[in-house]
Amino acid sequence: MKQSLWALAAAALFSVMAAFVKLCSDVHGPIEMVFYRSLFGVLVISLFVFRNRATLTLKTPHIAGHIKRSVLGTLSIMLWFFTLGKMHFGTNMTLIYTTPLFMAANFVILALMRHKPAPWALVLATIAGFTGVTIVLQPSFNEGELIPALICLGVSLLDLVIYWQMKELGDMKEPSWRIVFYFTLFGTIAGLIACYVVEGGLHMPNAQGLVGILGMGLCATLGQICTTRSYAYGNMLLSSCLGFSAIPFSVIISFFWFGESVTAATLTGAAVILCSGMMATVATKRTEAAEKAAYEAKAGHPVHDFYWFTDLYKQMPFGNPAYHELFRLLEEHRVPLLFHCTCGKDRTGIAAMLVLLALGVSREDAIADYMLTNVYRKAIIDKFMQDKPADQYDLLLPVEGVSESMGAGSIDVLLEKYPSYEAYFEAEYGLTTARLAALRDFYLE
Repeated sequence: MKQSLWALAAAALFSVMAAFVKLCSDVHGPIEMVFYRSLFGVLVISLFVFRNRATLTLKTPHIAGHIKRSVLGTLSIMLWFFTLGKMHFGTNMTLIYTTPLFMAANFVILALMRHKPAPWALVLATIAGFTGVTIVLQPSFNEGELIPALICLGVSLLDLVIYWQMKELGDMKEPSWRIVFYFTLFGTIAGLIACYVVEGGLHMPNAQGLVGILGMGLCATLGQICTTRSYAYGNMLLSSCLGFSAIPFSVIISFFWFGESVTAATLTGAAVILCSGMMATVATKRTEAAEKAAYEAKAGHPVHDFYWFTDLYKQMPFGNPAYHELFRLLEEHRVPLLFHCTCGKDRTGIAAMLVLLALGVSREDAIADYMLTNVYRKAIIDKFMQDKPADQYDLLLPVEGVSESMGAGSIDVLLEKYPSYEAYFEAEYGLTTARLAALRDFYLE
């Protein structure tokens, strides 16, 4: 659930972005602004990767997924910008915000197909949030707006597909910055071509326009990263419902930045949206608690927080900045090298196994080394276990010791994502065959 809260940060950033768009809209067309916001993302992320080139890479084994997400995302933006000038703004935005409704319907259908309970509380929160949107935007249809309205609905459906694609990339452990990089790269190329074809080319920005472009690019890039994190790694339906919060953020910005008046209807709609977001968050938290309780009932014993480390362990080897820094220092021969975490056994233990695998040590020997933790921490483990039930020893062991199954799972997942350990090290840390060989030549006798 926590990852879904990034949707709130995304909503705030995109609301501020819209304000910057307004600053430069008199000089630059919508497609030109798509080009600038995308170009900013490409440059910033490229600089970030270049400065950390020893540990980060833009290379990916999932280029097809990135192309699909980028093409669909750019097409969605282009179609939306096309409809903005064809119909009433409030109606346009209301239709664009139907994506969470489509997602709610999608989740209900999937639950029915899988013979599982549908997330009705989240569905109701989503409907409530959309109701708040309509109260604020007050849509109205005029003659000749049928085609643009249908296109808007098509964009909302397309966005649903995009979110699922982001989720798929997240499940493949692609970092959010890499997903956003390929999206902005494609947007830059497509935006530049479309700008010259449709809008007659680029325009020289004035001082206000330059501020708008830089602010728009910064907020758009950070907003895309936050959105990607929320949908790729969080609860998609909760993320979509929290996305409605962009409306209250926009109301606040309009009042304080542009001095626009706020009506009673606007305040009412914003309040409904905020309540729906809180309702969705509470519902998700209760659902997670119910799932945990159901597992406990089935297992016949309490499930301690460390039990959920099993999934966390499988996430540690992917997109981990600390591990990237560790391998950077190892490549620079910065030894002796001390690396540690809070307890010195979980994150540190996985890191040690990864180092051993990189040096060519077998899976079995890496795990055996990892399990020495229980030997050296025996006194701590025994003291912790002295008043615990004997039949819960294996369950409680990971509190002060380590579990072989959890440790093995964290490295076995590498071969679920990549054909070999070497492929993992190249994709995750940029350690090519030559660089791995150099690492082994230096550290092995």
